[in-house]
Amino acid sequence: MGGVCAFPKLIGCSKNDIEMNEQAVKWANTLGMLPVNFLHDQHVDVEKYAMLNGFTNNFCLSLNHNVDALTARNSAWSANMANSVSVVNDTLYLFSLDKTEPEQIAYSYVMRNLFQFYDYLGSNKLNVQDGIIL
Repeated sequence: MGGVCAFPKLIGCSKNDIEMNEQAVKWANTLGMLPVNFLHDQHVDVEKYAMLNGFTNNFCLSLNHNVDALTARNSAWSANMANSVSVVNDTLYLFSLDKTEPEQIAYSYVMRNLFQFYDYLGSNKLNVQDGIIL
């Protein structure tokens, strides 16, 4: 599975650049975020990212992977983020530290309303430093 350069207009791409999933790049470019591989030395097929935007609205993004609730919430907590988003086919699973079960939303709906979804993510003001995963 191939990927694309995360910021081709800003930095240009060479064959040595780290490739990222096309959907992660779309999220990043649309929302103005920095997608960072979630795992050190992550292979392009893993498709797990920390989506960074300074101090607010950061979240974990996992594409094309079935993720259980505990793993998703643990990943978000360990990355100091309140939310983890997992996309499988046309279903987006939103895992939040303050909920034990994910919200399920049609991925196509989210992509048509990406800015509103991003604002919704930011509405979760959980203090992740004090959060305890149950």
